Amino acid sequence: MRHEAAFEDDHGEPGDETWDERRRAFFSSRGTVKPSPDLLGHVARLVAESRNDCLILGPSGAGKTALLSSLGQACAVAGSTELALLPHEDLAALAGEAEAYRHGAGNWQPTGETTTYGFQLRAGAEDFFLKVQDGPGGLLFPFSPAYWDALPETEKHAYAAACLVLCIDATNPRPDLWRTSLPPLLARFAISSGSLIPRLTAPPPARGADFPRLLTPGRQLPYQRVLVVLTQIDSLVQEAFRHYKAGYRQARGRMPTPPSATELALQIDPFRLLDEHVGAILGQLHAAAPTADLAVTLTSAWGLIGTGGGWSPFGVREALLFLATGECCEPVVRYDPDITADESGWIEIPSPRS
Repeated sequence: MRHEAAFEDDHGEPGDETWDERRRAFFSSRGTVKPSPDLLGHVARLVAESRNDCLILGPSGAGKTALLSSLGQACAVAGSTELALLPHEDLAALAGEAEAYRHGAGNWQPTGETTTYGFQLRAGAEDFFLKVQDGPGGLLFPFSPAYWDALPETEKHAYAAACLVLCIDATNPRPDLWRTSLPPLLARFAISSGSLIPRLTAPPPARGADFPRLLTPGRQLPYQRVLVVLTQIDSLVQEAFRHYKAGYRQARGRMPTPPSATELALQIDPFRLLDEHVGAILGQLHAAAPTADLAVTLTSAWGLIGTGGGWSPFGVREALLFLATGECCEPVVRYDPDITADESGWIEIPSPRS
């Protein structure tokens, strides 16, 4: 990018005295960008817009903040694509609280206020800066039209992010809350799609008429990617191991050797689990965001039992990679409405409440 493009339109053309003076003030003799304070306002086009890059939603206790707290540690886990994360102050403090909680030195407190976490991310050869908004689950779940109308416009604007993450607690999914709150939320997050669609009841114009059929503006969600995250998968895996070990004892060792916790987690069908726990919300999301990249994944911010002594979050690294680049790696599975689900190779995990 030519840096002078940010201000040449409004401040002269090359060769003009004013333009040359500004250029000398903006660039050092070695070509390094060193803007002076009075010129910072002229480079607004080079600065990221104020909206969030990622919005995390879900009821209280769905694991939103725990997921964010594990991002740095998740990037330290080896994978197909190199990830390196540099947190800004708020996210670094949150990661410290999570580490203290893991070692019994503190309590994990519910999120009390809306917070935006910033961090730099390197994914392979690409560098990103991301802003992620997290807030108390009770703000939007259950949804209240009166409360939404009372929100300031600046806060409503914050929901127009680039990516949307919906966190659902796999051990306590609360389907009634999702079924009543998700449709009105989608309706309010939708913006103009930039296209006009015909009204179903509008009759076609008479033959020879020079006016078009009645049209109405189309609407859709503004997100590039939408990720549904089933959190606290570690609890389901532990429950599955309990059933497996009980059957192993009854069979007196004639069953195959138990799989590892990671192998077992990767055999869970995320689509079937989501459908059984919450219902067919993927159809709603696809209808509301037909051009978005839609996927489902499984995560455990605190890691799976039996995967080693270190803190190794499950599925968090892959979730972040999908949001940043669109790349899908297990356990992230991309949604395709045209493909019939193939249940071969998947296993059914018993509910902890059964």
